[in-house]
Amino acid sequence: MRWLGLFLLASCKFSANVSGDGGGVDGKEIDAAIDAPPDAFDDKCFGAGTFYFCLSAVPSGTESLDNNATFDTTACNTVNAQPIMIGATQVCALAAETISLSSGQDTVVTGNLPLVLVAVTSITIDGNIDASSFDLKVGPGANSPACDTTGIDGTAAAGSTGGGGAGGTFGTIGGNGGTGGVTAGGVATTAPPKSTILRGGCKGGTGMPGTAGLFGLGGNGGGAIFLASQGTITINGAIDASGGGADGGQASKGGGGGGGSGGMIVFHSLGALTIGAAATLNANGGGGGGGAGNVDPGDDGSDPIVTTPLVVALGGQTATAGRSKGGDGAAGPTAATPGANGGNGGGGGGGGHGLIRVLRGEINFPAGTVSPTPVT
Repeated sequence: MRWLGLFLLASCKFSANVSGDGGGVDGKEIDAAIDAPPDAFDDKCFGAGTFYFCLSAVPSGTESLDNNATFDTTACNTVNAQPIMIGATQVCALAAETISLSSGQDTVVTGNLPLVLVAVTSITIDGNIDASSFDLKVGPGANSPACDTTGIDGTAAAGSTGGGGAGGTFGTIGGNGGTGGVTAGGVATTAPPKSTILRGGCKGGTGMPGTAGLFGLGGNGGGAIFLASQGTITINGAIDASGGGADGGQASKGGGGGGGSGGMIVFHSLGALTIGAAATLNANGGGGGGGAGNVDPGDDGSDPIVTTPLVVALGGQTATAGRSKGGDGAAGPTAATPGANGGNGGGGGGGGHGLIRVLRGEINFPAGTVSPTPVT
């Protein structure tokens, strides 16, 4: 992931004063029944609603993410880390009195479990947390089993042409895959825009083979990260949970893969939640892979990048005749676009937005870059 320089944008403000949510069903998700947070304050408990959880002891000490250039949630075995359950979801919780990441420092997060940062007094992120997916790197808890993958792969005509895969759907719908010759592309699934469980984003569909029998793989969905504090949360750096770009279609005439959807970023603080003027929060979709021509393979879709102003992850471009363009990933107000139809391989669709949730507090970002718009 490339971290580019941050510049100021126009002012905006988003407020939320919500103690939790009412659960329900989101796509294929089924929430485990949990008790609401008690009326009396418990210094071992954090979060709210279906994101409410308790630790076995009050966190203590300090945790500097500067010491974790790469953090693996599958292992989850650093001094302050432990696997816990939030409802029916297993996560890796990194807990301390205070948690910080210094300016100029990057922490790359991978692994099978979502990451939860838990602090009693404060969480301060002045550097960059990369919970995104790209190339061979998969963000924490990405490609959630709650994702609906029905019908997102392209179709194929044996030894002929391949349709493009659809983009992954999570916070918003991905783009459909393009038709390759007479073979249909994948169709993106639909889902409500607000998940009630902590989970990563969704992988894009597979582009089907043409004459060579090789697949165009979909991009991985973005990871999941939850910041929970009984005190304050301050973000002056960046948190990225975007999905990855897809592979282009394989020659000859193979369909491109669909881009991965963005993942999930969640906040809950009893004190102030502050998003600074130069901060960036991203959970954007990856670009779809281009469809292959009769001779040349399709171009890979682009990975989202952390930059200001916001940049859309482009689908694989068409540089020679006979190839088809991949769809662009979702970012900001721009929805994911479908892959282009082609006489050879079809283009893969762009990945949909992920989700940014604010469970409690007021979030002010007079000049920060936040995509997509947070929900309560």
